[in-house]
Amino acid sequence: MKKGLLLFFLFPLTLFAKVGQDGDFQIWNENVVNLKLDPKVTFAISNEYRWGDNASKIYYKHLQGKLLCKVSPRLSLHPGYLMMWFRASNKWVIVYEPLFEFTVQLLKNQYVEVKNRNRVGYNVIPGVFGGKNAWSYRNRTHFHIPVTIHGYQFKLFVGDEIFFLQGRGFSQNRVMGGGDASAK
Repeated sequence: MKKGLLLFFLFPLTLFAKVGQDGDFQIWNENVVNLKLDPKVTFAISNEYRWGDNASKIYYKHLQGKLLCKVSPRLSLHPGYLMMWFRASNKWVIVYEPLFEFTVQLLKNQYVEVKNRNRVGYNVIPGVFGGKNAWSYRNRTHFHIPVTIHGYQFKLFVGDEIFFLQGRGFSQNRVMGGGDASAK
């Protein structure tokens, strides 16, 4: 019973989500490169592309850099900077977001790893999107399941992320799934 309640509280807004609500099939791809600077500090840079209009046109891309600082076995802190490009009227508009994250590892054993990431950011919004800068908060919980097939290791994941934007309130809820693979 306690595990069921834990899942309910970790994914409370998933109950109200509708998959494919707008009928637009999309493909999202994120690539991350990590550079270990110290046993407890890693620099990570990522880029992401999102194709919409039934996966026919790129409508979003971003570039993000952040430091991953391991404070303890269960806690890490991540100061970073995110640049997002949105397609608006066939031209790209940039939004900047300095951010700070902290991630708590809730559970880790040989079968599953559960992490909760909290992000606070300050969105510098250009005039074409109203020009009103705003604070944002994101909370993401991921369940990772390690898998080994023919000596290759990767992780399957399922997760939920909620978004709160100053002036708009709760603006998004994402349910996600996929896989993480490392190239060495």
